[in-house]
Amino acid sequence: MDSVTQYLSEQIVAYRSVATETLQNTFIQRAALWDCAYRDHFGDEGFSRDDKLPIPDARFDDVMNYVDDRVLQELCLKLDDFEKFLEVEFDDPVYTTNHVVAGIASYTYLAFSHYFPDSPDDKGITEADWALAGYNCERLPSNKQFVHTPTA
Repeated sequence: MDSVTQYLSEQIVAYRSVATETLQNTFIQRAALWDCAYRDHFGDEGFSRDDKLPIPDARFDDVMNYVDDRVLQELCLKLDDFEKFLEVEFDDPVYTTNHVVAGIASYTYLAFSHYFPDSPDDKGITEADWALAGYNCERLPSNKQFVHTPTA
């Protein structure tokens, strides 16, 4: 009986590892592949064709809503937290497509370090946490959701 229990325990650990790695790969793809569609979506806009042009104030909310729909919500990240991150990261009241793309890359890197820590000693979500949440970030308790904390 002990050998069956041991075997099943090992299978559970292996399953959790594979499921968590699959989720991580899905998150990485979502964060990495969004900007081509962004350029298509905002293709007629100057700021989409030239990454260094400012995003007009009248279009900034549209850009942020697009990023929220295409990236942030899928990864259980909050738009208001991302906007605060941009303010801290770039300290510039005028944002460009470069700012948004670089911001997503940096912000999601920090989020992934929280959601998928390299070591069990690192703070963040464990494989057991993911299993309890059914591998769905929306089911993680609010205290386990990623929130950026400035380090300055």
